[in-house]
Amino acid sequence: MRLFIADDSEILRTRLIEMLSELKDIEIIGHAEDSHEAVEVVERLKPNVVILDIRMPISITQQIRD
Repeated sequence: MRLFIADDSEILRTRLIEMLSELKDIEIIGHAEDSHEAVEVVERLKPNVVILDIRMPISITQQIRD
């Protein structure tokens, strides 16, 4: 699974990357600290799964899906 993480908390992002990187079936392909960066990077990297901070604008999900 190719995974992308978007969260404004650097501590949380780093910890998630550390924890999930230990799993053999998961490849962390990128991360972002805000919704604008997330949309740009997701369009380029095409991950299978995106983990988003729940406080990010709901409109980001539609932008990422398109």
